[in-house]
Amino acid sequence: MSRYKAVYYNGRLLAEYCDGVLVSGRSGEIGEKSSSGPQIVRDIEPYKSMVTGEIITSRSYHRDHLRAHGCIEVGNEIKAAMQRPEPPRKDTRKQILHTVLGDKSDKQVRQMIRDHVRGRS
Repeated sequence: MSRYKAVYYNGRLLAEYCDGVLVSGRSGEIGEKSSSGPQIVRDIEPYKSMVTGEIITSRSYHRDHLRAHGCIEVGNEIKAAMQRPEPPRKDTRKQILHTVLGDKSDKQVRQMIRDHVRGRS
């Protein structure tokens, strides 16, 4: 009879063992750092620019080209562009009245109220 062992961490399957032999996943203890060496990211494949039609051959040229033409790469937007806009400022009733009636005399305000009450607004 074979023995099966599955190792989970944060709800994810890390490794499966059958009779003490690693069948799938990675070996080692949870949280153990592996010494896999430096990670290398390949350069991008050359492509034709949608803006100017020129050939873009490197990541640095790609970034410079986007910046020079005011473009953004979809999926790589900066957080500031993705933040919700500020809600509209809610003026208080007193501030609204002050802006509307601030330059009117008492006589003009009373006349406006009378007109509004009579339905002549």
